Amino acid sequence: MVRRTGWDGKLLLGGLLWLAAAKGSAQLLSDLEPERPVRIEDARPISYRALSGSVDWAYNLRQGNLNDHGPGFSLLYGAARGLEVGAGLRYVTRPGRNALRGISSGDIVLHALYGLTTETARFPALAFRADV
Repeated sequence: MVRRTGWDGKLLLGGLLWLAAAKGSAQLLSDLEPERPVRIEDARPISYRALSGSVDWAYNLRQGNLNDHGPGFSLLYGAARGLEVGAGLRYVTRPGRNALRGISSGDIVLHALYGLTTETARFPALAFRADV
């Protein structure tokens, strides 16, 4: 009697997924494309000499009338080809209480994002980011 461990099906499924992924493709986005979202999580720095700024408003609804709200600001600049530098600031109405919970209110956060590789059909974009 042959005992089955279930590995046969898992290996077959893994092989099929690997073959399907090899046939996949990636979407290449132009930096000049209108309405292209630029996000902090993006592994793609903004274009050389490009400037991007944003303003937002956050509102945290909490129980017991401990609501917080306030503005956030960010500024990004393409300092060199493949290198983005930026700064961000978030201010909420109760900075003392929020500091105890680990929310930095009023702190300026500086970052540098360097793109190592761009996204291709086979590999994702890779970047290195340092924050202070």
